[in-house]
Amino acid sequence: MGLTEEQKQHFIENGWLKIEGAFTPEQAAPMLKDVQERLGVDLNDKSTWKQWRINLKPNRWVQASEFAPKAWEAICELSGGEQRLDPEGCFWSNGFIVNLGDSAYEGKPSPLEGLDQFHTDGQFFVHYLDSPEQGIFCVPLWTDIVPGGGPTALCSGTVGTVAKWLYDHPDGTNPDLLPRGHPRFNDPNGTNLDWSNQVARANGRFDLGTGKVGDVFLLHPFLVHSPTRNEKKLFRAITNSKTSLKEPNLLHRADGSCVVCNSHSQYVVRKVAPIVSISSRISHTQQRGAEPKGGSRLLFDCRDSKTSSRNKPA
Repeated sequence: MGLTEEQKQHFIENGWLKIEGAFTPEQAAPMLKDVQERLGVDLNDKSTWKQWRINLKPNRWVQASEFAPKAWEAICELSGGEQRLDPEGCFWSNGFIVNLGDSAYEGKPSPLEGLDQFHTDGQFFVHYLDSPEQGIFCVPLWTDIVPGGGPTALCSGTVGTVAKWLYDHPDGTNPDLLPRGHPRFNDPNGTNLDWSNQVARANGRFDLGTGKVGDVFLLHPFLVHSPTRNEKKLFRAITNSKTSLKEPNLLHRADGSCVVCNSHSQYVVRKVAPIVSISSRISHTQQRGAEPKGGSRLLFDCRDSKTSSRNKPA
C-alpha cells in the first residue's frame, strides 16, 4: 500500500514514524525465549533486578523484509527505494536493550526535560551531513511499553537542528556530535552529551515511544532521543536496528544546486536555508572524489513513485 500522505508529513515534521503491528507476539516469542538466562534475572521476581539498563549481545538474527514486511516497505519508501539500501544492514537481532527500571526512581515520574542522556545514535563512525552509515533507524518493540514503563523519549523536530550543526562542521563530529578539533573529540573515557541535552531542552517537544509488541518506530538518524527512567519497573525490551545506505547522501548537484524537492531533504533545507547558503554546499561525496551518477540521488524520497518501495519487491 505504501505510506499515506499523513504518515509522510508526520515523518517530515517530527523525524519519526510509528508502524503499528509490523510483526506478531508469536514472531517475537522465539527471539525472547532465553532472555531471562541471558539477563541473569527472574523476570517474575523484581528483587533479582539489580541493573536498570542492560545491552545484550545478539545470538539470533532475522531478515527484516521477511520478518516485518510492513515495516520494511515503510523503511524502503522513506529511504527512496530498496535499491539504495545496503543489504548487509537489513537484519534485526535479539541484541535487546533492556530497561528494568531503577528502585531509586520507582513510583517517581521524571520530567522529560530533566533527562540527561539525549543523544543521536551511531557509535561506530565519524558523523557527516551525508553519512551513509545510518539511513532509517529502526526501533522494534519486543514488549508492550506504556507511559512510565521505560519508553524512549523522542525529541520531535530536532532533525533540522542536528542537520544544521553537521552542515556547519564539515570536518565531521564524533558520535556525541562534538566537532573535530574539540578537546574531547577522541575521548575514550565516556560520553559528553551536553550539546544534545541542550538541544532537547531548547526544543521542548517530547513524544514517547509507547506501543504494543510488534510495533516499530522508524527514526531519522538525526533525531535526538533518550532513555527514560521506567518508574513502573516493568520489563521493557527494544532493539536499535540501523539500515545503511550503499553510498553517501548526495545533497549537492553538479550544477551547484542542492536537492530540495522530496521528503526529508526538503525539511533539512528549509531549516538551514535562512542561515547559510545551501548552494555553497560541497558534499563529502564530492570531497571524497565520488562523481554523481545519473543526476541527483534524493534523500528520503518518499514521493517519487519511480523509486518508491511500492514498486519493488519487499
